[in-house]
Amino acid sequence: MEINRCLGCMNELEAGTRYCPACGFDNQNTEQAPYALRCNSILHGRYLVGKVLGKGGFGITYIGLDLTLLIAVAIKEYFPNGLVWRKCDKTRSSYQVTPYTPESKVLFERGKDDFLKEARVLSQFGTQEGIVRTRSFFEENDSVYLVMDYVRGGSIKDYVKRNGPFSPQNCWNILHNPI
Repeated sequence: MEINRCLGCMNELEAGTRYCPACGFDNQNTEQAPYALRCNSILHGRYLVGKVLGKGGFGITYIGLDLTLLIAVAIKEYFPNGLVWRKCDKTRSSYQVTPYTPESKVLFERGKDDFLKEARVLSQFGTQEGIVRTRSFFEENDSVYLVMDYVRGGSIKDYVKRNGPFSPQNCWNILHNPI
């Protein structure tokens, strides 16, 4: 089965399309930062990795495609800033996550356990309104991954840039009246 998807938004593309008509992503220039998984990588034999959506202190989030269900997903990788680096082979087909020091290895392993516990807790919420559904979680590349439904739209950071900070009343309304 041939998959022609934009690696920026996972919308279907006609074969040979360079720029996605939906999001403008250049599908022939898919180079990621050296710490990130390569676009078109496959995780857990099931998830196609797309572009990095964001990176924070504890991990990297990618857009992905569930190759079984053919739906867009968000893939969160536990990759704590300052504790680990990615050891790639020359072909970038191996993406082993390696702690910098023995001390960081202890913290990294503890963090992996916490990440998996969080994934298990999130998965208990199922399809509860206002909470993104967890689809899977697994260990690979000496790290852990959480696969969730992909929700199109911007981040809270993007919202604040466009609209300014939330007022206390806005926060109250959001917390007590989820969309």
